[in-house]
Amino acid sequence: MGIVTRTLQGSAAGVGFLCANPSRVSLGLIIGVVVLVVVIGFVVRATRGGGGGYDPLAPTGTAASTSSGASLAMPSALDVKPTKAEAKQAAAASGTRQPGSSITASGRTWRVLAVYTYEEDGERWEERRLRSGSEEAWLSSDDHGSLVLFDTPWPNASFPTQQTATMPDGSVANRIETGVATFDAVGEHDGWANGRVSYATYRSDGGTQWSFELDDDGEVDAWSGTTTTAVDA
Repeated sequence: MGIVTRTLQGSAAGVGFLCANPSRVSLGLIIGVVVLVVVIGFVVRATRGGGGGYDPLAPTGTAASTSSGASLAMPSALDVKPTKAEAKQAAAASGTRQPGSSITASGRTWRVLAVYTYEEDGERWEERRLRSGSEEAWLSSDDHGSLVLFDTPWPNASFPTQQTATMPDGSVANRIETGVATFDAVGEHDGWANGRVSYATYRSDGGTQWSFELDDDGEVDAWSGTTTTAVDA
């Protein structure tokens, strides 16, 4: 604390000088206080060794040390779990998967006919209408962000409303998501360039996923499929 003692002695001398020069009292007091606070702060930081507590200026995503020397992980943007729509969008979207482009999925090459953009409560995601020869399919993604190729249509299916329901093939599946969304289509759409649908997605114990859409005209579009990987062809 020798630095503080010398500083206090210097400050005392400064006060005596200011008493003899009244016109400089205000300025002198301000300077003296500022110098004293700076020096005391420097001494305190030096005695603590610079450790202890969370540094608000430390960049996020790094580890800040605590007073015990333990590492405290600070949150970063990469630690934030994406929403359902963000997971679906990240899984299905690609700059080259636009209408007219080709992808390989489940061992086959498919041409992208159209891109459907869905929106629900401010969240958006995409699905793609595909064709390979005379067959069509849909490339979507599930609630975990895994790609799903819905390649089997069920033309006479009804729209299920139960949490656990019997599927068109007789199997039993559990609902994993449902809602009402609007859509806009770019490319070769299958009837409507935009509209609104009620949707429901189910998953059976065997891993098969089921997609149902009910439009405002009462028509049901039902497909089944499995998870897959897709690469640009």
